[in-house]
Amino acid sequence: MKRYLQIGRPDLAYEHFLRTIEEKPRFGLGHYNLGVILIGQKRRNEAREEFQLAIRYGQENSDIAMAYHNLGILVLEDNQPNEAINLFSEALRLSPGKQSSYLARGLAEFHLNNFRAAEENFVEGASLDAAACFWVGRSREAQGNTSGAIEAYRKTLELQPELYEAKERLDALLSGRVFPFAKSENQRAPLKM
Repeated sequence: MKRYLQIGRPDLAYEHFLRTIEEKPRFGLGHYNLGVILIGQKRRNEAREEFQLAIRYGQENSDIAMAYHNLGILVLEDNQPNEAINLFSEALRLSPGKQSSYLARGLAEFHLNNFRAAEENFVEGASLDAAACFWVGRSREAQGNTSGAIEAYRKTLELQPELYEAKERLDALLSGRVFPFAKSENQRAPLKM
């Protein structure tokens, strides 16, 4: 698949994985890979079906966890955060070290204004990821925990110094300015598939 994608031919990758699941309909990883290709083609409903088949036929916990995670991303993007939380939780049950699932579950909690639960997920995943650290800061800031937010934004900038919004928010907190934030604003951030 990577070879086809590297040469700019996702259509060939699609054909390859379509043939794979036609030959081996119970090959979970084939369904997962086809789902990823379908997302790239903006065929979300078909991708959702492939991830469900990947979960059903998956042989390795890590592969099944990836399918739960990607299905959770689709569900979250469809504004169903409660269902997404369940899917990310299942991914984490199967693969407890899956950092991107902590971040995604935290974003779903943040979307529901469950800032403490969001913060717990972001903290769990934050040790290696600047985006997770940033969202720890956002969650703490939303709860009025200025010192905790400052700490998180500093850690974010250690990991990714060019993250402009973290610098802006840190500067605002350190100077006593209020950074524009409303608890009801629709939060979006890139999620990892």
